[in-house]
Amino acid sequence: MLVPFDGDGFSASLPTAPQRRTQDVSTPAGPVTVVFYLSEAGTSAYIVSYIDLPNGQGDLPGAIAGAAKSVGGSVREEKETTYNGFPARDARITGAKGGRATLFARVILAKGRLYQLQYVQEGGNVTAPPAVYRQFLGSLRID
Repeated sequence: MLVPFDGDGFSASLPTAPQRRTQDVSTPAGPVTVVFYLSEAGTSAYIVSYIDLPNGQGDLPGAIAGAAKSVGGSVREEKETTYNGFPARDARITGAKGGRATLFARVILAKGRLYQLQYVQEGGNVTAPPAVYRQFLGSLRID
């Protein structure tokens, strides 16, 4: 079961109250701060993160590649989509966390921000996410 929470300019539903963290990273557009909301449930993790883009331009394929690199995985599937009219990409990243996990991700470019929704589960090559992942994706509301 997912419960709603309000973030910074958005809301989403997660299984538990999330922990908020920040991390400064370098990008081709310059340094940015990534804001993460992490919620764990059993052996799965749910993450909502965003970056305020300095020039309002985002690189969705680059964000997917960066997500794969950050968990040591490989992008196995990636497709263009939209979310509430905003450009987005969905991906499946396998071999994450030393080959022990699969990450399902959606990245969205909206209102000068790059949002990432990630679901991580055990199993190095899971082919389809559970139904709760779709609930998680559908819960995002951008203010």
